Amino acid sequence: MPYYPNGSLASQLTASKHLSLIASQKHHFIMKSVYLIANLHQAGWLHNDIKPSNILLDDSFDSSLSNSEDNSSTMPNLLLTDFALSQSMTMANSQPHPAGTPAYLAPERWQGQKATIQSDIYAFGIMMVEILKGKRPFQVSDNSNEKSKAWAIQHCQQPIPKLSSEYGHYQCIVDKALAKREERRYREMDKILIDLKLLENS
Repeated sequence: MPYYPNGSLASQLTASKHLSLIASQKHHFIMKSVYLIANLHQAGWLHNDIKPSNILLDDSFDSSLSNSEDNSSTMPNLLLTDFALSQSMTMANSQPHPAGTPAYLAPERWQGQKATIQSDIYAFGIMMVEILKGKRPFQVSDNSNEKSKAWAIQHCQQPIPKLSSEYGHYQCIVDKALAKREERRYREMDKILIDLKLLENS
């Protein structure tokens, strides 16, 4: 595996660095992430831990150029990593204590249901909001005595986050990726890709 000197996508979403990202770079991160997850699903696997820290950036990304609108040279290749929790779609089953990162776990996973394409799509939806806003949509206090319960309440009961007017054109995609009910979510990542390309052409 090659060394990725720019670290993970999470490192670009810190408060200081996120401010220097322009809209086209955020869109690039979203599009490339969709491709990575779609390719994994097409190969018959679920990731089960989609999040910015599991996506690496190659050395073509130069944050010092991020204020330039002509940023074709600053668009990095991305690499999806950490397959410790991955499952074959034919082998995925329910778990009494769902594995994964609580900030990205779909509502049905907190209810003991098995991992699906839709649970990966939900995690992507959380990450998409994080890329656009610079912070995750749901938060739990570090001082909480029952963090698992607190996270479950956030994902299962809190409304889908609303984006600022600057990124309002992504709202329909966020709404469908983060639908509380699994059957109301996108059926596959390719459908998200289609909607993102429609945004580019509109």
